[in-house]
Amino acid sequence: MRSACMAAVLLLLLACRDSEDATPPPPGIGGELRVSRAGREVLAAAARGSSCPDDTTLALVAVGPEWAVALALRATWPAAAADTFVVTGSAGGLGTARAALRPILNGVGMALVGMRGVVRLGPGRTASGTFEFTAPTGPGSRDSVHVTGSFTGVPVLADPCAR
Repeated sequence: MRSACMAAVLLLLLACRDSEDATPPPPGIGGELRVSRAGREVLAAAARGSSCPDDTTLALVAVGPEWAVALALRATWPAAAADTFVVTGSAGGLGTARAALRPILNGVGMALVGMRGVVRLGPGRTASGTFEFTAPTGPGSRDSVHVTGSFTGVPVLADPCAR
């Protein structure tokens, strides 16, 4: 899942930007991705999507002043019809997804990595849909947090799928 790695690199690069910067987002970033953690909205930001047809990966990433989120779906793109993906704790075949939410301001804060949930993707040439997942609050923790969100009109760029 090279596209998922690219999404992680993008997430890190965008996290280093100046949150006070008023310049417009770079090309390929747009639409809107919203995230709520335990019922409280923590992120509403423009997002970026990338797809790699070689490994059937669609990655969506958004970074706000305090939180960043990444979704990686094993999907063919563009979506010809609505589809539902199962969020799992490990990479799987077509129809599976990975999801993570991470605080940016806390450099040692743990990412909330989805262990179960769903992502619903609508048809079209931009990514739109909803997601929800449950993540443990820390390594080995029995406590969990519920994360929900939506993404609308996110542009998806073709990834060269570099080897």
